[in-house]
Amino acid sequence: MKIWERKFKDFKSAERHKKGKGFSSVKWLKSQKNDLESCQKSFKKNTKLPSKYTMRYNQFLYLIKKLFLNKSKIEILDFGGGFGAGYFYLIINLKKKNFSYTILEIPSLVKNLKKNKIPIKYISKISKKKYDIINCCSVMQYIDCWKTTIDKICKLNCKYIFFSDMFVGNIKTFCTLQNYYESKIPHWFLDFTEFNNKLNEKNYKLI
Repeated sequence: MKIWERKFKDFKSAERHKKGKGFSSVKWLKSQKNDLESCQKSFKKNTKLPSKYTMRYNQFLYLIKKLFLNKSKIEILDFGGGFGAGYFYLIINLKKKNFSYTILEIPSLVKNLKKNKIPIKYISKISKKKYDIINCCSVMQYIDCWKTTIDKICKLNCKYIFFSDMFVGNIKTFCTLQNYYESKIPHWFLDFTEFNNKLNEKNYKLI
């Protein structure tokens, strides 16, 4: 099966050809539940988390250590953070740091995750809470109005926003369909200059 299917000028054109429930599908929600249980078991046994959960957070951990060396408590928002792999990775590796972890996710996943008694706050809408750093890993490509979303994120006046697993390059922005979790999901490939200029408009500078 091909990972990518067709090329569209915009997100709405791609949406007319999407199939399945994507990240609201039973398969996706079940995988998140299973991954959470796997991380909880590793944490309780004090064993290393499987690399498939931590690989996306290696650089984020490095930044937290470097940027907040002398801060007593760190407020973190993980946009599209799934079940919370980032939380488990940080709590294992930042034993001397006090931090609060909030995950912004789709309503169907938040509803399921809130049932678990773990110290993560799950939200489905951007709140006005003040954060020290916002993590955006593998999420912007799935958002139709990504520029509007960046506007909302920047209104929080967070000092740092960390983007990773970005589908950007020296290309003209286009949308495609991603064959993923038994669905065809609209997915952006973004012009890096267009993306960076949007953040520059909000007084954010690339480091």
